[in-house]
Amino acid sequence: MNKYIIFIFLVILSLTIPQKAFAQSQVFKDISYVSNSNLKQQKLDIYTPLNAIGENLPVHIFVHGGAWSMGDKRLNTAKGEAYTNKNIILVSINYRLSPEYKHPIHVEDCVDAIKWVVDNISKYGGNPDNMVLSGHSAGAHLVALLGTHPQYLKTNGLSQNMFKSILPIDIAKFDLTVKHQGKLSRFIQKKIDGAFGTNTKALLDASPLHQISKTNNYSPFTIFVTATRPFAVAESKLFSSTLKKKGHKAQTIIINNGSSHKDMNTAIFDPKSAIFQAIIKAIN
Repeated sequence: MNKYIIFIFLVILSLTIPQKAFAQSQVFKDISYVSNSNLKQQKLDIYTPLNAIGENLPVHIFVHGGAWSMGDKRLNTAKGEAYTNKNIILVSINYRLSPEYKHPIHVEDCVDAIKWVVDNISKYGGNPDNMVLSGHSAGAHLVALLGTHPQYLKTNGLSQNMFKSILPIDIAKFDLTVKHQGKLSRFIQKKIDGAFGTNTKALLDASPLHQISKTNNYSPFTIFVTATRPFAVAESKLFSSTLKKKGHKAQTIIINNGSSHKDMNTAIFDPKSAIFQAIIKAIN
């Protein structure tokens, strides 16, 4: 068999082998959500299905973790296509970090980003009336605070029940007035002190648990926590039970498959995970 025949044979063979199916999506990176700000930490990325413009698609806003002092919107969204494949727009946001910035800067940046999404996401094919909000670790703390604190959303003309669901994933803390326990307790407590200080009034203001009231109508909460973090499990149960006692919808789902804190973050972008499925269910 000469070289020409071998070449033709290989070409025909390649055409008969199933080719990898590439997801049809696009990314709009590093969009400033604060006017006249060039700070990297005040930007967001938008992941949309291809040709989403002109559609009216649901939106998932995600807030990254990192002990309020680390992390970036791009690190957790390499699998953003998991959502665009479901015809859901994913928005991943950055916020200013400690120790350079302290509370309430982090949560104020988050609400500024949400306000930008409400005002602009329709230009990218998204529906601002069909959104869920999730966050992992420190990001979970921030979304829980946004959903319970009487100030931040309302100050920006937004409703506290604007989301189909708020999903804190393996939260760092619901109650900052209680010293952190468990793995890396000294490290985490140092990060809490750096982000919120040690003043009791400030710690109460930044604690989602202490902001829950009967007078406001909240978005439903679904809290996920891994069983490998008993202290976080106890705080999550207390948070959801307090919400329910004051008339709000809430549930805590404990993941018993041995997932680490890092695994819980990965699960947000894994179509096979209970967390991903809960987000899909909440938004559809």
